[in-house]
Amino acid sequence: MSDRCQHCQTQLAGKSFMVRERRNYCSECFNKLFSHPCDGCNQTIGPGSRELSFGGKHFHDKCFCCGGCNTPLENKAVDSSGPKLLCRGCATGSANPDTCHSCKRAIRPGSKKVNYKGKSWHENCFTCDRCMDTIGSQSFVPVGDEIFCVSCHQKKSSSRCFGCHKPIGEGGVVFQEHSYHRDCIVCTSCEKKLGHSKFETRGELIYCQECFNRKYAKKCALCSQAIGAGSEYVTHDGKQWHTECFRCKRCRARLAGKSFVNKGEDLICADCAKK
Repeated sequence: MSDRCQHCQTQLAGKSFMVRERRNYCSECFNKLFSHPCDGCNQTIGPGSRELSFGGKHFHDKCFCCGGCNTPLENKAVDSSGPKLLCRGCATGSANPDTCHSCKRAIRPGSKKVNYKGKSWHENCFTCDRCMDTIGSQSFVPVGDEIFCVSCHQKKSSSRCFGCHKPIGEGGVVFQEHSYHRDCIVCTSCEKKLGHSKFETRGELIYCQECFNRKYAKKCALCSQAIGAGSEYVTHDGKQWHTECFRCKRCRARLAGKSFVNKGEDLICADCAKK
């Protein structure tokens, strides 16, 4: 036998080579001339690989599998009537395997999977349509036919806080057509967080109840305390009183809605005025 490749005449001394019909071939030429491509993975079935043939097609032994459930088909009944080779169970529908909506491969019984709107995925195939990270069993946000992880949905479509300009997920506060995180609503004066508290406004400024009362609220003529927004009060002669502070100077009876007279700086009920 020659010490050169029968096809390309490359010197074979010191190299691995194949022999066919008493002729020597280098590995590259042997694969090119005599090896078959695998119909399953499209890679060459090289020397040393175990090859299986079916219907004029060639497969690595590990690639000769059912296109529905991925079960090895060697020494089993095979259905080749469709575009994929199927085992008897998948061909007749008796195996009824779930097929992954993403990779189109079977989801074997007992495997972790995700079901959504009548479709199934391997858990690792259920991914965000934006960042392509695996969502698996975590929370996700569907938008039309797309599926997003929570982080990408916030970046894509959530409103941004008018205070810190970061995305708002859930539980935001809307004030004068602007959205805020609850922790970003703060008093203009003392910077107290107001997202979970009652607050007052003056123009576009936000105040806690205490700061607003101290700065803007009317003061009661009797107790000198602020008359808070929404509180009932009585106005008379340019002064204001809490309803409970508007009383007769002499008998302390409440005067709201009743007749009274002025005695200098004092207010007197009608009964006391007759005495």
